[in-house]
Amino acid sequence: MIENLGNAQETTTSIQWTAPSWGGSPSLHDAQGNELFSLTLQPGEVLELFAHLDTPLGASYGSQTQTSLTICLGRGQDSL
Repeated sequence: MIENLGNAQETTTSIQWTAPSWGGSPSLHDAQGNELFSLTLQPGEVLELFAHLDTPLGASYGSQTQTSLTICLGRGQDSL
């Protein structure tokens, strides 16, 4: 979930992932399954987002990987 707690529209300036140990490229999707490359949120708007990463064919049952997502909103002094 991501929410704009401010009183102005906010647009992402970057969406970055750390490299998962499984390899591949994680992607961000909305509730309808559409891949998102940027976000624009109105004041008070809440979005439910989903991360997607393909499971490698050789992955063992119960294995796991980890990645971190950083989303930057705003510019200059207004960035978060």
